[in-house]
Amino acid sequence: MLKAAFPGVAAVDANLLTSVVHAGLVDDVGVRRPGPVDRGPPELTEVSRGALPAHFHERDAAGAEAAASSALELLRAQPGEQRPLLVSTQASVDLARARLLRRELDGAYEALVPVFDVPVEWRGAGTLERLDAARRELCHPDFQTASAAADLGEQIEDFTATAAAHKLSASAPLAIEC
Repeated sequence: MLKAAFPGVAAVDANLLTSVVHAGLVDDVGVRRPGPVDRGPPELTEVSRGALPAHFHERDAAGAEAAASSALELLRAQPGEQRPLLVSTQASVDLARARLLRRELDGAYEALVPVFDVPVEWRGAGTLERLDAARRELCHPDFQTASAAADLGEQIEDFTATAAAHKLSASAPLAIEC
């Protein structure tokens, strides 16, 4: 039944399907659920959809950090098996980005530690887009001479490249490969 949620996939790993169900992406009969921000406490949805993006748009580092920290606290309050990996990962990247807005490099790295441990198959577009924004913050002149900023940038690039390579290897062969 879960295979119906993933049309075009010939063979589906049972462990992967179980993980997808536990992450809340589909229910146990294969019906796709709303995206990651549509789950969890209502406060989390409010932070993810409204407050946090507004703080980043206005480059309000303190507000963005408070919103991302609040989201992570709400997630930590949920039992481990009910804590969506994708949402937790994105909230951690948001916290890192907020800290980079404040030019706090060590705090940004600390927030990204759990992100770098995310399995390659769970490195989704939302996480990669957020990491790209964090990577752009590392280009600020305040970080130009910081070797730690260059190191963090390389880790972000490696994480992103690995995710992209995984996505390409899982796709259908290109026309020129046939």
